Amino acid sequence: MLWTTGFEHDFGFVEVPGFARGSEPVQRRGVTAAPGLFVLGLPWMHTLKSSVLCGVGDDAAYLAERIVERPAGRD
Repeated sequence: MLWTTGFEHDFGFVEVPGFARGSEPVQRRGVTAAPGLFVLGLPWMHTLKSSVLCGVGDDAAYLAERIVERPAGRD
């Protein structure tokens, strides 16, 4: 699933583990506590350039590797 939110983000409607209502998701390099839920493009997610077009690719590559590594049977 691809989910984009534009110039401002609002996670208030997301009700899964790792998301505190009205705040940034709890994540490490885009990986959340919720199985199969990843975030990308947040300010300072990993580096200063994580939230800009010229830098999000590095974070996306890292997340792609984490997604492929997931054990079989996990969402």
